[in-house]
Amino acid sequence: MVNARLNKRRLRAVVAFLTLIGLGFGGVVGYEATIAQPNQVVRADTASTTLLQLGIPKAVIQTMLDNSLMSDGRTPTAAGETVNTFTVGDVQKLKTLSLATRTKNTDGTYTSKANSNVAD
Repeated sequence: MVNARLNKRRLRAVVAFLTLIGLGFGGVVGYEATIAQPNQVVRADTASTTLLQLGIPKAVIQTMLDNSLMSDGRTPTAAGETVNTFTVGDVQKLKTLSLATRTKNTDGTYTSKANSNVAD
């Protein structure tokens, strides 16, 4: 009878603990449940928010402009995009996003090598 009460008490304690963890109050009993969350969420208007406004370095944006491809096969640079005008929406429209230096071969394929601006 004593063991049955003890087991019932333990079961209640475990259920209470799991409930607290599930509700996010695990710290109350000395344990902490951590859910990965970004430190800051940036909600960007894709049509007007530029990569520069998001804090991406100019050299990295320029590498992207020079080496990525749009659906028509041109680079954003060739289409007139600049570091100051390239938006989140423009990135979403890219066929190929590249942070490497790409060179088009004679057979139509590309060779990529690490870009020092991005690496830095």
